[in-house]
Amino acid sequence: MKIALLTLLLLAAFFQTTHAQTSQLRFGVRIGGSVSFLTGDVGLQDGKPAPGLGFYAGGHMTIPMAEEWSLQPEVLFVVESGKMIEEVTLTADNGKTSKGDGILRHKVTALRMPILARWSNGSFKAGHVGIVAGPVCNYILSVWSNYSRESVSHTSSDITERDLTSKSQQFQFGITAGVEYYITDEFLVDIRGIHSFTNHLKEPYSGLLSTLTLGAGYRF
Repeated sequence: MKIALLTLLLLAAFFQTTHAQTSQLRFGVRIGGSVSFLTGDVGLQDGKPAPGLGFYAGGHMTIPMAEEWSLQPEVLFVVESGKMIEEVTLTADNGKTSKGDGILRHKVTALRMPILARWSNGSFKAGHVGIVAGPVCNYILSVWSNYSRESVSHTSSDITERDLTSKSQQFQFGITAGVEYYITDEFLVDIRGIHSFTNHLKEPYSGLLSTLTLGAGYRF
């Protein structure tokens, strides 16, 4: 509730300042990759989180608020995946057993809408640094679960895939923070951490993805 209220307040500030600041608006695009870790009660007794890869792409708007401060709403299309690994016993066709890994993967596709406060040590110029932080809302489009068993030789068997979209919570809330660096006046690179406070699945299921992104952007 507190996060939702904060998001509404930031949106109110956004609409209030848009009319007055229209001539100073800056637009841009962002694209990059991500590494996510899955936690929660996902049905594995001794599962350990392991990194999963993803990507994102979208656009943003920068609204000047003060000399070094601005408001930056974004809309991003994101695909994130995380996995958990447990130790299992595999039985071959000849009856022999061996140790292997049971790997559960969650793949979440969503629209991400951060409302960020941005501080910079100067205008948008080469060599300048910016810091962003703020709440994040995710609108989930789909959730897929994949479970496989792999031997030491990475041979997969017993692959099971499930569509969990109907069991997902469509809206997720979290927080993000990061740093960006301008290589030129228009081109930047950035790194961000994103943590979700709400599960991407409804009870009795649970699942959280914590994500680190590395990407690039261009301001027009």
